[in-house]
Amino acid sequence: MVRLIDHAQTKCPHRSQAINLVNSSTPYSYNLRTQTYLQPVFAQQTLERFRSVNEHHLGSLVAEDKIDLEDGLSLPQGTPLLKLIDVGLKDRTSAPTVLAALLEALGKQTRFVQSRLFCNRGP
Repeated sequence: MVRLIDHAQTKCPHRSQAINLVNSSTPYSYNLRTQTYLQPVFAQQTLERFRSVNEHHLGSLVAEDKIDLEDGLSLPQGTPLLKLIDVGLKDRTSAPTVLAALLEALGKQTRFVQSRLFCNRGP
C-alpha cells in the first residue's frame, strides 16, 4: 500500500494523518501509454490541498524547464507553479499529469528545501 505522509511530521499538529493512495476509494483508470493507474479525483483534491497550504511559497516558484502535459499542451520554462496547479484544478482529467509535473518541478527547485508539503489546517 502506498501512503502519503506530510514531510515534517514533527511540525504538523495532525501527525497521524496519512492518506492511502492505492485503496480503490476514489475512481481510477488505467493509462495504456504510461502503464499506470490514474486517480483524477484524488489528484485534483491533492492539488487543492497543496495550493491552499503552500500558496505563499508557491507564489515565488517557477518551473525551471518546459512542462509537457497531455494532449500536446505544454507550459513554457518560467511558468509560475501556481499557474500549473490551476491547470489541474480547472481540468480534472489533466490533474494526475499536473500533480506529477508539480512534484517533479518541486524536486528541481532549491529555494525551499525543507518546506512542509502537506499539512491540512483543521481536523
